Amino acid sequence: MNDDSFLRDNRILAARYRVDRRVASGGFGIVYAAHHLVLEVPVAIKVLHERFAGAPDSGEAVAAFLQEARTLARLRHPNIVGVIDAGIVPGTSVPWIALEWCDGKTLDLVLSDGDVVMPMSPAKAWKLLRPVAEAIAYAHEQRVVHRDLKPTNIMVVRASGELVPRVVDFGLAKAIEAAEATSTTTMRRAFTPAYAAPEQIMATGTGAWTDVHALALLFSQLVTGERPYPRGDELTAAMSKERPTPRLFGVEIATKIHDVVERALSVDRAARQPDGGVF
Repeated sequence: MNDDSFLRDNRILAARYRVDRRVASGGFGIVYAAHHLVLEVPVAIKVLHERFAGAPDSGEAVAAFLQEARTLARLRHPNIVGVIDAGIVPGTSVPWIALEWCDGKTLDLVLSDGDVVMPMSPAKAWKLLRPVAEAIAYAHEQRVVHRDLKPTNIMVVRASGELVPRVVDFGLAKAIEAAEATSTTTMRRAFTPAYAAPEQIMATGTGAWTDVHALALLFSQLVTGERPYPRGDELTAAMSKERPTPRLFGVEIATKIHDVVERALSVDRAARQPDGGVF
């Protein structure tokens, strides 16, 4: 089932979604723009890549994909894109999730398209990321850790002239208890190196502190105008025994924010804030 055959065979999905076009493709899934025929609103349909759903050992991938739907069903926050529905494509083992339609751009496109002036002042960067931090703090309260915060997993929409971020893609999310215990091949693939914490790369167990680290790296990128680490250096930096300083501390930042971000960037997860509520 390639992209074209999915659109051909599933133009009407579950008798209530008209699938119109592909809008994005990631490591694990493909996202389509669709229309809810009953509610008459746009939605996003996310489908697991066939190479995972059709593999001999597909059970784990399918279960993890559907777990994302269950996780999102628990999370009701204005800055988290919510789930509407889920199911299996008829005649296949391919799972799908229907999500709220978010009419905007990913943060990486906002930055590359020049929609904001880079580097941002610390105050403006904090204003943009605060809703993200609040959403992640809420997820932590619900005992969920995201584990893959990065610019492509933050949608930005304009509302009343303001840029409003919304967190997407909880496909790698885990219940906090399970995330803390995970240290297998599955966990090793569950990160993006440029925004990874040392424990993700070293496979020593993730937790809420992992999202705290990613939030600090995002803040660093906004106030410096540069990626947290040069391409190719992410693994070395994250595994360093010294605190990574991704070009942040040459920027003049209010002492309180500086201290929060510096602590969040600690290589030692025990030295970081325990969850996103600190931001």
